[in-house]
Amino acid sequence: MKKQLLGTTTLVAAGLLIAGGPAQDAFAAEPITVGFGGNLSVTASFFDQKDTGGTLRSYQLDDTGEAQFSGSTELDNGITVGVRFEFELHNKGGGSDVVDNRYISFSGGFGEVRIGSFGNVASAMHYENPSGAWEFSTNSPSNAVLSRNGNAMTSFVGTYQFTGGNAQKINYFTPRINGVQLGLTYQPDNVETQGPQVGGVDDSGAGVTAGTGNQSNIFAVGLNYQGAFDAANISASFGYIHGNEEDESFANGEDIDSVSAALTIGWGAFNVGAAYKHTDQGGTHFAGGVGSQETVGVGFNHTVGDLTWGLEFSHGDQETGSGTEDGLTAFGASATYGIGPGISFVTGVKYYEYDTDTVGGAAPDGATGGFAIVTYF
Repeated sequence: MKKQLLGTTTLVAAGLLIAGGPAQDAFAAEPITVGFGGNLSVTASFFDQKDTGGTLRSYQLDDTGEAQFSGSTELDNGITVGVRFEFELHNKGGGSDVVDNRYISFSGGFGEVRIGSFGNVASAMHYENPSGAWEFSTNSPSNAVLSRNGNAMTSFVGTYQFTGGNAQKINYFTPRINGVQLGLTYQPDNVETQGPQVGGVDDSGAGVTAGTGNQSNIFAVGLNYQGAFDAANISASFGYIHGNEEDESFANGEDIDSVSAALTIGWGAFNVGAAYKHTDQGGTHFAGGVGSQETVGVGFNHTVGDLTWGLEFSHGDQETGSGTEDGLTAFGASATYGIGPGISFVTGVKYYEYDTDTVGGAAPDGATGGFAIVTYF
């Protein structure tokens, strides 16, 4: 989803941090050397959302970014050991992480194992539908998002499966064979821990607030394909997630199951594709919570020199009760123009229309748009 281009700046080798330990000349392998990279963007957004209620400003300026650190070394036995960790370049607030996507990896002829805090394989291996600029895509939660004014549907129509978030887990990726790669995830629960947990983590579900949908023993499967057929390039993906409701005392508690699929076909400078997700929500079902959610996106893009432009249609429905649901339909147009190495001008416009079956429910609509300067370093 985000480009992860690493620069060549060399930082302190991780092996130097254990100076005074076992003699380093006992190993033929070099210590891990970490490289630095990341992205930073500034955005101006505009909104026409008069019927969303409140006193919302019709324009705003914001910035976002991420500093990424990554490195690896090959051991004497041929196994490559890597590390990766990322720092958000803005205060996310609300208890969100400043440091995320941190893990240690082991890779070789057997594939790759990642252990740490990051997303599941169903998300990592998924292909979203094409767009001209992800920053202003109808699938993006980041820029020019309309206020939903209480509608149960999310403020964007995404098909990535974020169940479990960046909580600690183990991911395994097979080698890619004939264009096909398989991934597996095991995650103890969806509560991300920070630092060593003295005495262990409570497994009883006690103290969990009704409606939080605290899940444990989360399993995920990801499968994708990259290949070509005559003049066409094909990218396809499938993902599945299952989690177990940790506190079964909730009268309306349930496990979570989610499935996603995507297909994109490219001919030269043209790409067209669709993506889909269906989630049976964990946690409370209707009683103070919500039910299943279904989202779909269709997109097209075309690249001419340094310019990529695209069109999108997205739709999502969210159950709010027995026989009732809220929904969102969005249309978008966006473009990215490269103005230099790792520097792009990005722009886009979107039209949002919410709907609801609930008497007196929220069904706002409106248009948003904006532009941004995006840098990768």
